[in-house]
This record gives sequence, structure tokens and C-alpha cells, in this order.
Amino acid sequence: MMDRWFQQLAADGVTALRLFARARVGNDVLDLCGKLNPELKQVFHRAFTVARPYGIRFQLQILPEPGSSCYVSRNAVERRALPP
Repeated sequence: MMDRWFQQLAADGVTALRLFARARVGNDVLDLCGKLNPELKQVFHRAFTVARPYGIRFQLQILPEPGSSCYVSRNAVERRALPP
């Protein structure tokens, strides 16, 4: 599935993706080195390997997301991005 997804993204001109390594509770981040979360490390490394032939690179969000972002704050898009 990842291979088909990356193939389509590359065909559409996508060259980079941003990944958020979030915990399942709240908006904490998880350990990307695998010391605390080896499953996350395996999934990310598989994605990196599958995307490499398509020239897709990754930006990792390794800090907790600000509480005002649209992923965390309920009406952030309406308040900050849409016209009044």
C-alpha cells in the first residue's frame, strides 16, 4: 500500500512529506530512535525505504505541536485561516 501511495504522490509532483510522531494520548511526541517505541521506528524506517526510489523525503515533527494548531485546537482553521 505504501509503495502505491508513494508512487502516486511522486507522479503528482510531491517530493516531501511531514510526519508527526504523536503519542496516542494528548499531543505528546514519541521516541523516534526506537528506545521507547520500536514499533514506531520500524514503521518510519519502512516508509523511508519505500519512498526512497520515488525521491520522496521526510520532514519529522519531533516537538509537541502548539496547542493552537489546527490539529489540536478545535476552531483554529476558522479563527486563523478562513476569511472573517
